[in-house]
Amino acid sequence: MTHDHSHGDKKFDPAGKKRLDDPGRKLIMDPDKILPQLDILKGQLVADIGAGTGYFSVPFADFVGPSGKVYAIDISQSMLDSLLEKAEARGIRNIVPVLSEEDTIPIDDGIVDMAFMSMVLHELDGDGTLQEVRRILRPGGRLAVLDWRKKETEDGPPLWHRLSQEEAIEKCEKAGFAFSKIFDTSPGMYGLVFGKK
Repeated sequence: MTHDHSHGDKKFDPAGKKRLDDPGRKLIMDPDKILPQLDILKGQLVADIGAGTGYFSVPFADFVGPSGKVYAIDISQSMLDSLLEKAEARGIRNIVPVLSEEDTIPIDDGIVDMAFMSMVLHELDGDGTLQEVRRILRPGGRLAVLDWRKKETEDGPPLWHRLSQEEAIEKCEKAGFAFSKIFDTSPGMYGLVFGKK
């Protein structure tokens, strides 16, 4: 059996966006468990890279409060439209949707306190996105990565498409990040925090 490793089949299909809000997701990645471990402060700027329909952007918005801001970044306008609907329905006004290309994030240099990538790292071709993340982070800013362990699980991408925790650390360090700590998540995933080198 051969796998097509081409660019096209690696990206999440926006047509599957309903799955992104499935209540079952909370069992395997619970923002209430993950966010308190990331040392985010009121008033900070968070960039949710590959925000999708806002599964993490919305709780981040609560975390940073009205004086903070969440840049919800995605390459799909339909995802961002859904996210904005959700935010408006909940009266959340501190999420800024940002339509990007994979290697171009239209945000100013050095302004973001934390960049967050949930299930994104394994999809990246090259390190262009990581370089962009590095550019938008302020000095002392951090990158948090949540991704699938390289083992068979009921959900998630096929094994060949995953990065082990060690591979993820190596990929980020090569792009100019310094590994800082592990955060606790569900058994099928790992959570990593990096600083800028």
